[in-house]
Amino acid sequence: SEISLNTAQKMVEEGDKLTSKLSKMINMIDIRNMSFIGSDARKYLATVERINLKANVIILNSKIQESLFNLYIRFANPGVKTIAFSDYQSALAWSQTYLDAY
Repeated sequence: SEISLNTAQKMVEEGDKLTSKLSKMINMIDIRNMSFIGSDARKYLATVERINLKANVIILNSKIQESLFNLYIRFANPGVKTIAFSDYQSALAWSQTYLDAY
């Protein structure tokens, strides 16, 4: 699957509707089956402001995805903490600990 700018904007809009009453949240984004994300979508997702968003957790499963993630962090400079994991359970555990400490 792939994410275009339009898809990224819809994801944020729908996510905001679902989480508008939360004081803090973490995006958990599973990219294990994703093949492409457009540069305009990456830029948008790195810079969009969301008051209650405290971190992004990316779940990936290949060295290529890990390399691309590292490039994204280096060049997009997301406005919130963004971290990657190779499995869902570790991502979930980190997310809970991070939110509890926030």
